Amino acid sequence: MVIVIVFLLSLPAQLHFVNVSLMVNDALFHIPIFYVFWQVGATITGGVLYEEFVEYKTWQLVLYGAGVLFLLLGIKVSSGRLAELETGMNAPPDTSESQQNTIVNESSEPTSVAKQEANCDITESNQAFGIN
Repeated sequence: MVIVIVFLLSLPAQLHFVNVSLMVNDALFHIPIFYVFWQVGATITGGVLYEEFVEYKTWQLVLYGAGVLFLLLGIKVSSGRLAELETGMNAPPDTSESQQNTIVNESSEPTSVAKQEANCDITESNQAFGIN
């Protein structure tokens, strides 16, 4: 019962931080990291709650560690692809349309329309959960 209560109480915070991360980071960076932390957290929680690690033999603990390392390696591969995109190795050529989607905000700094829409979505979700 305690886990259900903690889970329900953590949902608004989780939603908020996922939205903030997606606003700041690319989805190619955020989603794999979120997946790894979710999976590792779920397996550790299950192992502690159901006392699964107590009966593990040494080789089983080594295989569990290897599985976590493979998950982290997948993150490294994904972030390497993101680094290639950021450095422009595989980036699409700049088009005039991307220049047209820029507007000026109150501080006279150019801001993309997509980024301003993301800020509005975050503000609305924060207000819905009473987070400032």
